[in-house]
This record gives sequence, structure tokens and C-alpha cells, in this order.
Amino acid sequence: MTVRAVARDPAKYQAFYADMPRVTVVRGDVTKPDTLPDVLRGATAAVFAAQAPDGVPCEAVDRDGCINVAKACHELGVKLIVVSSVWVSPKHACVEPRSRERARALTREPAGTSYAWRSTP
Repeated sequence: MTVRAVARDPAKYQAFYADMPRVTVVRGDVTKPDTLPDVLRGATAAVFAAQAPDGVPCEAVDRDGCINVAKACHELGVKLIVVSSVWVSPKHACVEPRSRERARALTREPAGTSYAWRSTP
């Protein structure tokens, strides 16, 4: 199995993944939907683990970015989407008690299908 790690600035992560030959860091941005098809094409699964960095509104990444990835996966036929983080950063104002429910609703509708969600503590 090979893994494509998507980053806005791949050069920042090259050294981190240098000793992992099955990982390739590629340029992409969950806030820019046009960058997603190229990085997701051919994938059998996608893991959404993005979080808004300082200075970027968390809605742009944690909510809209998740929706963008779900849409792109649906369009490309990616069968499995694992969302490991969405609206979970304690330093952003997006954190709220019902964030999981909102994330479920937001990612379910755009792709036009229902996904199985499993929450972990």
C-alpha cells in the first residue's frame, strides 16, 4: 500500500516522511476544491485529518474542507472516507458540543449519499 499525504506546502514535510518510502507528500489544499481531484484520483480511501492553522478560519478547513474532500471522493468513487478530526481544536472558536452531529450532516448531504459514522471517545 502507498500513501499520499496532502499538504499546502509539501516541502515542510519531506524530511518527516523521508524514511517512509511508501509515503509521498503532494501539494493540495482542502480549502481549494480544484486541487483535490489530482491528489485523490486512484485512491481507494481517504483520511481527513486537516485542522485550520493559526490565522485561517476554522470553518474553512474543519467544516468546508471536510465537505470539499467528501464531494471529491464521491465524484471520484473513493469508497471509504475516514474523518479523524473535524471541529476539534481547543484553540478555535468552532469547538462546540454538537460538532460531530453537524459534521455528519454537512458531509452526508453534499456527496448525495449516506456514510456510516462511528464515533470514538
